[in-house]
Amino acid sequence: MAETLTSMYKDAGIPLEQPVTVIAQDPAYTNKDQKLLKSLLNIVVVPDPQAFLSITPSSLIMSRSPLLPVQAVVGDLGVSPAAIF
Repeated sequence: MAETLTSMYKDAGIPLEQPVTVIAQDPAYTNKDQKLLKSLLNIVVVPDPQAFLSITPSSLIMSRSPLLPVQAVVGDLGVSPAAIF
């Protein structure tokens, strides 16, 4: 996803101030999971609540079967991300 977004920005002639970063957070991730995600997919795993604190207006949030109401938490942060899936 990060590579595709970076390519789309480049093709559109829009310079990126920072590289597109994929951040993941799940309390079930083990050290092995974190290393695998980083080495194979360049995904940065962060502890709770760092993922929520990393949200910006240009963030795309994807959440699958969360144990907490992700949309409500994001809404309470006062930051409107680009999209939530």
